[in-house]
Amino acid sequence: ITTSSEQNQLMPVEVTDLQGRVLIRMSVTPALGFNSYMIPGWNELAQGIYLIRTTDQEQNMKVFKQ
Repeated sequence: ITTSSEQNQLMPVEVTDLQGRVLIRMSVTPALGFNSYMIPGWNELAQGIYLIRTTDQEQNMKVFKQ
């Protein structure tokens, strides 16, 4: 994922399915500006639609995994 941050503090990230079940939970500490991260366990998820949410900045992304 790629996000932008105006703060340099711990940022929780959750990957959920469309039923709201949390499948992956991680935390990252972004630098100011744009940041890219690999999500551990992403390759093990089945094809489908997932939501990625950064819980501190309330950013939501809908992702289609093929």
